[in-house]
Amino acid sequence: MTKSRYFIGLMSGTSADGIDAALVSVADNGDLSLLEVCESRYPDPLRHTIFALQREANCDLNDLAATDIEVAECFAGAVHQLIDKAGIDVEAVSAIGSHGQTLLHQPNAERPFSLQIGNPNVIAELTGITVVADFRGRDIAAGGQGAPLTPLFHRAMIEQAAGNQDIAQLGIINIGGIANISLFTEATTLGFDIGPGNTLMDEWSREHIGKPYDANGDWARTGNIDSPLLQRLLADPYFQLAAPKSTGQDYFNRDWLYSALRTGETPETVQRTLLELTALTIADAIRDANITEAYLCGGGVHNSFFRERLATASPQCKVTDTSALGLSPDWIEAAAFAWFASKAIDGIALDTASVTGARSSNVLGAIYPS
Repeated sequence: MTKSRYFIGLMSGTSADGIDAALVSVADNGDLSLLEVCESRYPDPLRHTIFALQREANCDLNDLAATDIEVAECFAGAVHQLIDKAGIDVEAVSAIGSHGQTLLHQPNAERPFSLQIGNPNVIAELTGITVVADFRGRDIAAGGQGAPLTPLFHRAMIEQAAGNQDIAQLGIINIGGIANISLFTEATTLGFDIGPGNTLMDEWSREHIGKPYDANGDWARTGNIDSPLLQRLLADPYFQLAAPKSTGQDYFNRDWLYSALRTGETPETVQRTLLELTALTIADAIRDANITEAYLCGGGVHNSFFRERLATASPQCKVTDTSALGLSPDWIEAAAFAWFASKAIDGIALDTASVTGARSSNVLGAIYPS
């Protein structure tokens, strides 16, 4: 009889709009089932502080340390909310996998690093559950990019759903703040960050219409593509880099966008152009990978205009979302870090060489006992 254990995954993306929490069961044979989910929002003052820390290279260390604790308190609150919703005891959960809140990702620096806050000591103390965190650190120490890591989980998920089907023509594309793609051969998992997903569109929406995102791309529909602006954005060297590669909001941000703007662009035209940028760069990745079926996940799934543009730009590929694989597109990332926690607790080293470029397989994540 196959036995299962409970794990919780916590994820907050580059958009810093809140915390996704997912309770999963992981069977001895590796199969994963999503049992319960919840979403909790950051308080507005904390969200603004996170954005300020992301943008300010020389931030106040007191602010950084205090925010590290406050984010952890929010993560712990999300765990309690999820456990109450699921109706289980704290003791039933083997571990929490906490990705943390990314502030700065610099894998190509002279001394590479990736900084996530959300102090795991605090989460463990406030929940009474063992926490696994700092998933990127060991990968970067081994010469890897530290991200994206989720292609390893995507492979496990797609193999579980596909059975004996050939997965070489399938791809999974996560459209969070940053868009990334996972690709598969019989023996190898590939993946890389494509470029901006929602981050630039969300930033522009907050600035010009006072909304955290452009629901369904309705505002973008009112604008026209500014071809010269689009070409200036597409000319960024990042898009021509070979994999492995990763990026973040510290690169694709407001300053990056403003450096490409000229006088005269209307706000809705910029929004329309940003949507086209995301659609075209993802379509390029699909074409280059020669995949025939792409499964979307992440917040971008809900932007109907974006999905129209991606389908138009990728006529050779059937574009759907991960609900076709049996897992909601909204909870893939949180479920992934529950899965990563299970691997760390079991001491299983993961081979990220083909995804991040790491020199060796490693157990990813530091363990903070309850």
